[in-house]
Amino acid sequence: MSYMKKLISVVLSFIMTAMFFSGCNSKSNREITVYTAVEDNLIEEYIQGFNKVNSDIKVNIVRGSTGDITSKLLAEKDKPVADVVWGLAATSLIVLDETELLKPCKVEGLKNINPKFIDTKNKEPHWIGLSLWTNAITANLEEMKNKGVEIPKSYKELLKPEYKNQISMPNPASSGTGFMFVSCLIQSLGEKEAWSYLDKINESMRVYEHSGMGPIKSTEMGEQFIGLGMGGESLLEEKKHKQIKTFFPKEGLAWDIDGLGIINKENVNDDAEKFVNYILSDEAMEIEAKSRNRIVTLKNPITIEGYPKNVVDMLFKNDLNWASNNKSKIIEEWNKRYSVNKK
Repeated sequence: MSYMKKLISVVLSFIMTAMFFSGCNSKSNREITVYTAVEDNLIEEYIQGFNKVNSDIKVNIVRGSTGDITSKLLAEKDKPVADVVWGLAATSLIVLDETELLKPCKVEGLKNINPKFIDTKNKEPHWIGLSLWTNAITANLEEMKNKGVEIPKSYKELLKPEYKNQISMPNPASSGTGFMFVSCLIQSLGEKEAWSYLDKINESMRVYEHSGMGPIKSTEMGEQFIGLGMGGESLLEEKKHKQIKTFFPKEGLAWDIDGLGIINKENVNDDAEKFVNYILSDEAMEIEAKSRNRIVTLKNPITIEGYPKNVVDMLFKNDLNWASNNKSKIIEEWNKRYSVNKK
């Protein structure tokens, strides 16, 4: 697909999503615009909850992948359109904050959040973490059984020759899930060993997909044996589609935090704080935990079925500020090595 066709596709996606979700409360004079990377099928549950207590506020949603939303906000930084950015990886929120796109979040709901998962760089936090997400291996048991192939349960096993052209993962240039995997590998293994591993697994890669859900969906459909995608989302799909199974690699898990922030603009919308406070409420955090299968950042966390009991101990080293500061360099190296190979 040409660059122009890709660009048109992304723009149309933004337009269609915005049109779909802005239909509520069309008669209201009060409205906010929210940019988000939260999955399409889950957004409406949050908006309905918000509108139960804020029925006079119309919410215009613009939805895209982490990379698309970040790029759109940066492109609009001189004349911001969004009032709130929601459900974006912390590494991207840090990038936005460095360009002064985020303002201090002086919201009531902050008191419920574990201080480990909020912005610590600024005296008053400019972004707030909502949920912890990890990577996982999604395996199509049906396809693998038919071909007599064993199920991999570690990163090392993914390098076996029987998985050649049978693996999919998200492209880190467009996907927060893809980037966190590469970044955590580099931080945990060191640059030389991490890129050596990625060179090897590239030989078995069928495709690099646009989002963290892509590898799960395509594995579910039998397009390849294995998808490296989002752990919680894979567990959710596993409940609906018995042909797939989720595995958490024994060497460790890449992770990031999804968060939100208020856009710093000349005329800050007062209703932006209302939306942020709702997303930090117990009701919305329950949706975050159960519907998105995420480990939420509340001081009193909610137990999530399917994750290993020692999931926190399995997390790779991940300095979010380092990851954010080195993101451009990592993606540039990634593109140099792999972008012409699999699309």
